[in-house]
Amino acid sequence: MVSKYQKHIDVAREEIIKKEFGTTQQYLWVHEVIFEDDQPKVERIDDETYKGNIIAIYFPIKNVNFYLEIHVLKNPISVDSVWIESGHKIYLTATSEMLTYEELVEWLNIEPLEWFSKWDSRIHLKSKYTFSEVTYNPIKNQAYSLNAKLDKLLNELEKAKDAIRILKEKSDYIGISVCKYQYIWNWMMGDNLSANEIKRLADLNLAIDFDIYIQGIPFWNQ
Repeated sequence: MVSKYQKHIDVAREEIIKKEFGTTQQYLWVHEVIFEDDQPKVERIDDETYKGNIIAIYFPIKNVNFYLEIHVLKNPISVDSVWIESGHKIYLTATSEMLTYEELVEWLNIEPLEWFSKWDSRIHLKSKYTFSEVTYNPIKNQAYSLNAKLDKLLNELEKAKDAIRILKEKSDYIGISVCKYQYIWNWMMGDNLSANEIKRLADLNLAIDFDIYIQGIPFWNQ
């Protein structure tokens, strides 16, 4: 996809360097885009979310988990707008105070899984876990809107309904966890789930939990 949209990437990178838009100037007055091989690093290209003539290009920012999102017109190739998009880590998690990890995932056929078992030592802490946990996080890239990434995770979970049902029967809790890394300037912006997303969660019989982390430097302080 990168080669397909190389000219669009070049235009977006040029905006980062020249800062023609006022929003670019504001955001990059207090933050710095990560560079790779002497160029602003591209984290993700999205040609699906914004229908029609716009693609979104995401650039990671140093020391935070949100992204500079630049919208570029497909034709004529030019920058349309500049925005900050929150980073999102969204994954399935299941816990049990009685079962080990091995007992939780017996017969489970979804991968990749991350886990720890009850009585395992906590990393960097002189204590042990008092419960077992398994997480399923197939989409590591965090440069997605909440709804776009949730949709992709639900697509994967719906392929494994039987596995999810088994995990639900064995665990004390199972649900989707959302970690949102939001720019401080966007602190008043909320999220919403569509009726279809709520129905899909209900069909899988899954709870959803939100944690919001406010990050970054407000540009009005500069």
